[in-house]
Amino acid sequence: MLATLVLFLLFPALLLLALLGVSVIRHQRLARESQAQHRALFAENPEVMLIYDPASLRILDVNQSFVDIYGYTRAEALSLSLEDLRPADELPRLKAHIDQLDTARRDRHGALWRHKTKAGEARTVEVSACGIDVGQRPARLVVIRDMTALLRSEQSYRAIFNAVADTVFLHDLESGVVLDVNARVEALLGYRPDEIIGTMTVGDLSLGEAPYDGSTAERWIRRAVDTGAQCFEWQCRHRDGSSLWAEVVLEVIDLGGQQRVMAAVRDISARKRAEAERARYAERLRRLREIDLAIATSHSVDEVANTAVNGVRELVGCDRVVVTLLDRPRQQMVLFAVAQQPGVATPRLTSNVIPIADFGEIAACEAGRVDRIDDLTQVADLAPARQRLRDAGLRSVVLLPLMVDGELVGTLNLADRQPGRFSERDIEMTRGAVVSLGICLQSARLRESVASQARRLAQFRNIEHAVLSAQSLDEVAQITVDHIQSWLGVLRVSFARIDVPAQELEILALAVAASTAMPAGHRTPLSEYEVLGCLKEGRAYINNDLEHAERTVMEARLYAEGARALAVFPLRLDAELYGALNLACATPGRFDEAVVSQLGDAVSGLTIALRHSVMSERIQRHAEELEARVDVRTAELSQAMRQLVQSEKLASLGSLVAGVAHELNTPLGSAVTVASTLSEWVEAMGKSFETGSITRSELEAFVDDARNATALLNRSLTRAGSLVSSFKQVAVDQASSRRRHFALRAVVDEICAALKPLLREGGHEITVDMPPDLALESYPGPLEQVITNLVGNSITHGFAGRTRGRIVVSAEALSDASLCLSYTDDGHGIAPALLDRVFDPFFTTRMGEGGSGLGLYIVFNLVTGVLGGTVSIQSAPGDGVRVEMRLPRVAPDPVAGEPLPPSVA
Repeated sequence: MLATLVLFLLFPALLLLALLGVSVIRHQRLARESQAQHRALFAENPEVMLIYDPASLRILDVNQSFVDIYGYTRAEALSLSLEDLRPADELPRLKAHIDQLDTARRDRHGALWRHKTKAGEARTVEVSACGIDVGQRPARLVVIRDMTALLRSEQSYRAIFNAVADTVFLHDLESGVVLDVNARVEALLGYRPDEIIGTMTVGDLSLGEAPYDGSTAERWIRRAVDTGAQCFEWQCRHRDGSSLWAEVVLEVIDLGGQQRVMAAVRDISARKRAEAERARYAERLRRLREIDLAIATSHSVDEVANTAVNGVRELVGCDRVVVTLLDRPRQQMVLFAVAQQPGVATPRLTSNVIPIADFGEIAACEAGRVDRIDDLTQVADLAPARQRLRDAGLRSVVLLPLMVDGELVGTLNLADRQPGRFSERDIEMTRGAVVSLGICLQSARLRESVASQARRLAQFRNIEHAVLSAQSLDEVAQITVDHIQSWLGVLRVSFARIDVPAQELEILALAVAASTAMPAGHRTPLSEYEVLGCLKEGRAYINNDLEHAERTVMEARLYAEGARALAVFPLRLDAELYGALNLACATPGRFDEAVVSQLGDAVSGLTIALRHSVMSERIQRHAEELEARVDVRTAELSQAMRQLVQSEKLASLGSLVAGVAHELNTPLGSAVTVASTLSEWVEAMGKSFETGSITRSELEAFVDDARNATALLNRSLTRAGSLVSSFKQVAVDQASSRRRHFALRAVVDEICAALKPLLREGGHEITVDMPPDLALESYPGPLEQVITNLVGNSITHGFAGRTRGRIVVSAEALSDASLCLSYTDDGHGIAPALLDRVFDPFFTTRMGEGGSGLGLYIVFNLVTGVLGGTVSIQSAPGDGVRVEMRLPRVAPDPVAGEPLPPSVA
């Protein structure tokens, strides 16, 4: 029982020991198999491998690849240490490297070392190592890759890579990280290659804003993967934060068995700036037209001035633009409109009226020249107005004169905080924008002045209406004095004109309540007109007490007629004193302040009306002169055009005559030769007949020869007659205005026969392809001129520098009322850029080489004019030319009173 119990207790232990023994045996077997497999993997691996003792650096084992590469036998290798494989100068680095091995027993991958073979050959190798156990001792397994050839190849590649003119990037296809970049990147983006490689992506180097961001760049890369190389424009970001334009050529390439993205980047910022400059210039030209139109269509002075200053400030982009108008009588400049950049200090002005003395020297503007100061801080003794500009921080100033009929009416003033801000282009563009500003301001100013005076002088509407409706200056003067005399009830009112050459005051009109010793037409010497000095100063002369005040000669004369108060108002046209309005009243003190003010308004209205009339007369006279000048120039151009067209036609006809003359020379020469030979034969036969020595055989021979000669003579003369008849018909058609019914094929055959001598010189040929029964009721002359010009154009341009050109003239009926006449050649053709201009007058690609530029212009005019059709042209370089003319079969009748073109009339 006890034995059974012991056995029962020991059985599990024995079973466990048996199982453990089986497991150990299996583990030992698997270990031996694994060791054998690892040994085979080490020994037969194509990579160079060795195992060394990290303590002594002795080599413990090498594989066959090591033996093949380094030249040592395995036994020799096992006697070496790592130090024996390295040059002496590498040993300190090796020792430092061994001392710094990490605890993970793994070296940094990809380290490059210099090794030497048994033969002493130096090799650059890439070494990777990891810790292993050999016989329960720590060791390190080293994998060696020979990089010598690869580095040489890489050096060549690097030299080429860095020599490329463009900046070239290599990116990882998936992550977009820059794997390599040439040295050009520093000049392009400001980064060194080592700052970019491995750290930055496509998105990091892009502008970063749609559509120039990383996501858009990825779409371009995918497009390159799917469809091939891509070329596009891109905005990059420079290291300093600025943006620049680049042209990118993107391509996916295979590099070492992996797909990489290669991008060649070229800086196109200069081109983009040039394109932007052209666009800005075009936009400025458009704005010039808009500003000029807006100014011309504005009505009030404020509207004109504000349109001008806002448009100019937007156009030029300066800080401040001001329009001032010259008030010459008061010697002051009136500030009418200001456009100023926000944030710019406003010059301190007490009012919008600036005396000329404070405004500054305007002599240059008076002469129509631009007054320009590039830096106010560099100018001493500035005028007060310009001093205030400088105090406000403005530095550059430009004054552009506003002229009307050669006189200064105001200025356009530009100012900016930047010294030297205004270029010549800015000034010229501003001139272009305000070319009509002076006239528009003056006209608007006059209109507003007239309207203002009309509102203030409502009581003088009858006077104003009567004055404006007057047809002459005498009528204006008489209406004025009559109305004022009737309104005020004064003793007398006279309208006088100052005759400067005669130094006299002439009374043009007079209204009196009683008889006077100074009727209309009376002249007073200016020396007796003592108030002249006051009038020249623009002031009215008032004397309300002639009885007690000291009287002048004129006042004494008026006092004798009963006058007790006198008022004299100057009548001025612009800055010149034109005359005076003289009022005399029998009541002392009649011309009080209110009456003087009302009379001043009336005189102002009269002056404005006179000025308006003079200005209108000047404008009308100027317009008539311009219209007459345009008519003369138009007539001269029309005459010159007719002469050139006629010369072109005569030149074509001359070429035709020369060709026909050359063609006639052969049959006529043959006829002359045969006739002279036949004459000699007849003379010889006559002598034989007279002497009686003629024989039968001689007579028979003479008859045969004469028969042959006459046949040849007949053929030659028939040929000549046919040529003359053909040319005669062509010449008649060319010179005649006769409209007739004709077969199109016959007319085309005749002109082609006449043109064949010209074509034969270059070995060219012309073919006619049209039905013989296609008839027209039209003008054959213009039609022949069209074909002649087309053939001449083909010879001159289409067949230039070549022979054996081919021309085809064809036609087909489109309907009972129209047909299509086609002309084609197989010449050089016409560039697409020139097709839209071939029918323009004087357009030729051979100017100075015999081309007049009128050939196809004449064709277009004849086809669309007298022939009543349309013409179109198709061509491409190298494919010849095709001209299609769609013509009515019955030509339209000319418009009554309209002459036929020169080729028909």
